[in-house]
Amino acid sequence: MEELLRTYRSPILRNFEIKSVLNTILPSHIPDYFKKLRAITDTGNSWEKISRVLDTNMVEFPESDKAIESMLFEKLFFEVQDHVHLYHFESEIDADEFVSRFEDEVYINRPLNAIVLPNEKVISMRKDGNTILFLYRFETIKLGGDEQNANFYVPFLLDFENSILQIRLRKHYLSKSSANHIALLDELKNFINNLDGDLSISEYNESTVHSLLYNIFKEESENAEEIIKQHMKDHLTEGEIDRKILTFLKDELYMEEPELYSERVKSAYYQDLSLHLNPTEFYNGFIFAFTFLDKNFIRSSTRNPKRDPIYNSKVYWNLKDLIHEYEEVSELSCFWKFEEEDFEKVPEGEDFLFVEVSLRERYGSIEIHYYNSPSEKRRVKEKYVHSRIGKYLL
Repeated sequence: MEELLRTYRSPILRNFEIKSVLNTILPSHIPDYFKKLRAITDTGNSWEKISRVLDTNMVEFPESDKAIESMLFEKLFFEVQDHVHLYHFESEIDADEFVSRFEDEVYINRPLNAIVLPNEKVISMRKDGNTILFLYRFETIKLGGDEQNANFYVPFLLDFENSILQIRLRKHYLSKSSANHIALLDELKNFINNLDGDLSISEYNESTVHSLLYNIFKEESENAEEIIKQHMKDHLTEGEIDRKILTFLKDELYMEEPELYSERVKSAYYQDLSLHLNPTEFYNGFIFAFTFLDKNFIRSSTRNPKRDPIYNSKVYWNLKDLIHEYEEVSELSCFWKFEEEDFEKVPEGEDFLFVEVSLRERYGSIEIHYYNSPSEKRRVKEKYVHSRIGKYLL
């Protein structure tokens, strides 16, 4: 087979930050990287200069280039994409059978920087265990004040182990696209359904996702309230708190049905306790924002730019009982700390990973917003998030 023509064009490289990505990873693979970069004086912007260095390295050091291409593909597919849509799919085949149906296609394991036809959508398809990765080029967009061309990639992943489709995108790039959000998702789903892969994509209904989010909300709330209760003064038990509140409402305020209001007073008591707790008390995991829509279509939400624990918020304590009554949450944002080698283990000391996400139903999918993108070890972070979702859904 004739060797593919390849070049690291600027529209590809525009997907990577220069300082935090390219100038961080490339020096360890290209000898005298910065010296070679400074020597280029006859071309335009920084991405074009890096392109020249990469192309020269590709010719002179093919093994080095192979490692660079693999690393850039990984970052482009996983780390820079900040929003992921999850859908369920039905299939009676596995990844091996799926990939065998496309073994004659030019895009199988095709390099990221291969020169392709202008109308080609699939840049590369790769198998990873029982998972298939598609690097899909949606369109060319304009970025920056000088409106330079950049490839807008929307990678998607078929996880045959869990029957989950992931459509991954970068929200900022979508804002520069000629298509809106739902049109983009429809194009990808239509493309996947039309593949010769015996796949059938199904959407999640809103109530299923809201119930999933409620279960996570309930779990995190119970954990947080246990921590708060550990800090009750004079080592009071919850039973003693209940009795004191009922006695006060009945004997001091002369309420005829104090039990109707005791939970509200107890919530205020817990909120006061949480106000005086160091936020690090919750740092194994906590909720930092949520949105709740009650049956009267009254939307209540919290926004927390610092992404701190929400348990000192009046909104949380005012709505908690109502949320438990309806058993639905429409959007949930969480911080989770975990042990990379054992998700069931409680992390200790400074040796841990963390992930911050927002979850909601959107366009028939579970939409996950990953904060702090790009981030290192993104794959394992996503695996942890899926494990938390999977307890109630997958």
